[in-house]
Amino acid sequence: MPSIPEDFRLARIAARAYTNVVLRYPNAFGCAVGRRISGGREAAEFGLTVFVTRKLPASMLRAEDLIPRELFVSDGAIRTDVVETPETRLARRLEA
Repeated sequence: MPSIPEDFRLARIAARAYTNVVLRYPNAFGCAVGRRISGGREAAEFGLTVFVTRKLPASMLRAEDLIPRELFVSDGAIRTDVVETPETRLARRLEA
């Protein structure tokens, strides 16, 4: 049985510990464990992906509104990855 990569394990711990914190940031609406994206390509490294409705340049945000680049858990640190994506909304089925 293959072992779980350490960065994946840490990302899962961070997701449990930080989801409610991360969702308080402006434009943030979700997070998940996933491979980080670097330069438009998927990296081998796992991290905590934070989904935002609009990704803004750091210069347009106050320091306290920046999603941290790393989150610390008891066993180490995990990097975050901020991804702009439309917020998914469930639609009600209309009866004819």
